[in-house]
Amino acid sequence: MLLILHNGSVVCQFFIIFFLFLLQFFAYYLDPSELSALVALICNVKFSCLQERVLSALDGAGLFLSCSLTKDKVLFCSTDVGRTSFVRQLEPDWHVDSNLEIVSQLARFIRCQLHISELELGQIASNVFTSKSLEQYFACL
Repeated sequence: MLLILHNGSVVCQFFIIFFLFLLQFFAYYLDPSELSALVALICNVKFSCLQERVLSALDGAGLFLSCSLTKDKVLFCSTDVGRTSFVRQLEPDWHVDSNLEIVSQLARFIRCQLHISELELGQIASNVFTSKSLEQYFACL
């Protein structure tokens, strides 16, 4: 399972493009029918009323139709502690996040992580990869 986390109150257009890119990458290597079992999305939202806006944005981008993503794979929490807890409970093979504190806390529990950051932070842990963007990471493979 690959777990993607988004830290923000509303899904922005960049994030939707980022998510579509990721799903297209996996669809190239995997049967698209397997994608819904492979990808979960966790969104930080401060208010429960924003959850519907996030789901509407994902639906409007066609992610529920074209990428085999299901609404039950979109999870919501209101704190970074909640995000960390979700990741530990789901035990994904891969975890992608832009929050250094969360990535650091999970380094001993998650097999592989990708930390997205504009900053050059060096090696965080042996199982944590760092890239300035998801596109840059996959371009290097």
